[in-house]
Amino acid sequence: MYLYLQNVPLTGRLPRDIGRFGGRLNALNLAGNRFTGAIPSSISNLTSLSELNLAGNFLTGKFPLGIRNLTNLETLDLQNNQLARSIPEIFSSLTRLRYLRLSGNNFTGKIPNSISSLSPNLEYLELARNSLTSQIPSFLGSFHSLDTMNLAWNNLTGPVPKSFKNLTKIFNLDLSHNSLVDPFPVMNVMGIETLDLSYNKFHLGRIPDWASSSPILYSLKLAKCGIKMNLTNWRPQQTYFYDYLDLSENEIWGSPVWLLNQTDYLVGFWASGNKLSFDLRQMRIVGTMKDLDLSRNSIYGGVPSSVAGLRNLNVSWNHLCGRLPPTKFPASSFEGNKCLCGSPLQPCK
Repeated sequence: MYLYLQNVPLTGRLPRDIGRFGGRLNALNLAGNRFTGAIPSSISNLTSLSELNLAGNFLTGKFPLGIRNLTNLETLDLQNNQLARSIPEIFSSLTRLRYLRLSGNNFTGKIPNSISSLSPNLEYLELARNSLTSQIPSFLGSFHSLDTMNLAWNNLTGPVPKSFKNLTKIFNLDLSHNSLVDPFPVMNVMGIETLDLSYNKFHLGRIPDWASSSPILYSLKLAKCGIKMNLTNWRPQQTYFYDYLDLSENEIWGSPVWLLNQTDYLVGFWASGNKLSFDLRQMRIVGTMKDLDLSRNSIYGGVPSSVAGLRNLNVSWNHLCGRLPPTKFPASSFEGNKCLCGSPLQPCK
């Protein structure tokens, strides 16, 4: 009834007669192996499946049309393969689906209209890292059970549908690395955990209030979103649980010191290409922090010894001065600061 063979790793092609289990098999999970070739058409005979997970293999060919026969499916996961061409209009018969994960393939064309049939039950929709085109369909705003929507790294265009204001229960939204344009709708989320709108064609002006007011936000990524504001005056509802904050390539000025000094779990802070101005020595670097990029700003003062514990550091092209503490970072992490000295830069006089 259940066949789980994840991460073995098995190789070769999937058996052509994999459908011989007929109506007996409830779950088929072959994720994280090294299967190649097309998904066999006989998979359409597995009509009792509630879970089909073939993620993380090297499967090629088209999306199998026979999946439309698997009307009991609750989980369909084909992500991180090499499937290609368009995603077919087969979802009208899959109304029990709760998890749809097709990210990391080579799918082209638009998001299928038949996905609208999944609105009552779908909780996870992940179509990232494909080559999908056209606009985001407005029907996605009616998915009231949706927890996670990831459409990042596609070629989607046009504005985000106004209907997104109805996604009151969504916790994770990633629309980054597309060609989406203004206006971005004001959302009525009860609380969002992760938000990434980076690298589109937005001109948000400021960090959205509906994101700032979330009491559970831990990852906020708004790189190159046309934000023009004084970070000193930004007052989110909470900062304590922030793990990741990316505000790179905007026009933000002021100081993030007050913000960073109130976080105890921050892992990454990226703010390159802004107009920040503050004394770097006043910034507390917590033990959890691994990545810090403050390059191309107007930051002054010296480099504190606490940066030695970071995994990645870039403070290049600022106004820093003085002797560098011992670190493992290359000269490129510090270049463009006229009076920094010491290894790996020139010796101090």
